[in-house]
Amino acid sequence: AIYGVTDITTAISVFYDANYLAYKLGTGTGVTLGQATNKLYSACGSSGDAVQATLASQPLLLPYTTFKYYFAPQISGNTITSNTPIVWNTLTDTLVLTAKIFANAQTTASWDDIAGQGTLFKLQIQNNGTQKAIRIAATTNAASSTLYTPSATAFHFIRATITPINITYQWSADGITYTTLDSGVTLPTMGVTGTFTISGTNNSTANCVSIASLVLNNSTTSSTITFDSDFYNASTSQTTFIGGGATWTINTGTAATGYKGVLVDRTIVQGDGVDDTLLSGTLNAAQPRTNYSSVRAYITGADTIFSDGNNFPPYQNLLRQYSIGVLEINSDGGVSMASATLVNKLVTSVINSTNSIIRVNNGTATTAPITGATLVAIRLFRSGLGQFGMSSLNTFILSKTADTTTQQTAMYTYLKTLNNNAF
Repeated sequence: AIYGVTDITTAISVFYDANYLAYKLGTGTGVTLGQATNKLYSACGSSGDAVQATLASQPLLLPYTTFKYYFAPQISGNTITSNTPIVWNTLTDTLVLTAKIFANAQTTASWDDIAGQGTLFKLQIQNNGTQKAIRIAATTNAASSTLYTPSATAFHFIRATITPINITYQWSADGITYTTLDSGVTLPTMGVTGTFTISGTNNSTANCVSIASLVLNNSTTSSTITFDSDFYNASTSQTTFIGGGATWTINTGTAATGYKGVLVDRTIVQGDGVDDTLLSGTLNAAQPRTNYSSVRAYITGADTIFSDGNNFPPYQNLLRQYSIGVLEINSDGGVSMASATLVNKLVTSVINSTNSIIRVNNGTATTAPITGATLVAIRLFRSGLGQFGMSSLNTFILSKTADTTTQQTAMYTYLKTLNNNAF
């Protein structure tokens, strides 16, 4: 359905949605190298643009183009694993592994896991200064590929095709045109069944990768099993998804800070919980006003989604996860809380000195009055409480009115269409 301005009110001040609006890439460092964002262009023009405050550490931009994929950050334990063993016959079957490499940050020439079938075999990558190599590792490791030199600031793709006869290694700068590094590589000794893991544990903090596809061509049954996160349905599965004949579990790891693994099915801007923030241009939004945000938090403690750009009391527009199952708006001058686990949720909050509310997925509103002055700017992933948000923001809309219940319901329905009915 298409919703008009009468449904979403005519007084919208700011509209962020990285999947539908323009963004400007930044240089970034570490995990954001080549895929950071230093500006999101909002619908209200230059006065509402969100600008990165510190260019050295920019929020991560996970762009969605033609296929969904799993993003594995440089955090140990952030993996996806198949709950069902995947069986293949090394004498008859062909296995094709394709991975998208965002960053590869080893400081030594160690072999790091990209994907593997338990302890039976692994696809690995090695950093050799400006050059890289890939290999299939098993009980006896296959020979590694010829060295190749990808861009230092852009992602690239690697592919290993394992046939009953030998292995072929390839790489690509765009995921379309592949260059063969080696063919006819002698097969190592490998097992035939096991639990498959995407992004391994061996030095895994050095890799920032995604798996584009895993294809198993089982010639004995004339069938093809394809792993592709297109099987993922955001509206029904947030921690597991079905693909390749198995149910896959998304493991978030144990790290307290840093980017979290996520299945990317739309363009997402994500904070790292350490030092990432985006600051809007000058605004002039007095009370009352209404916020709509499609958000996801990745930690169980306090996690800021957005706040007053001034970053100090009074907090005119703070939204944060206060603790497990608790949301908070404007901790200064009034508190409003609602039960919610922030996994792909739409949060509606009305800031009004007489009747402020917070509502999750258009459910029952929790109310409390909040006093305060004019909102002059919005900062994403940062608050004056000293917290940086390790969260992702899909959509944010600020309306310069206290929207009615009817308007809030219309906005909820509208944002569902922008977010794959995920809430």
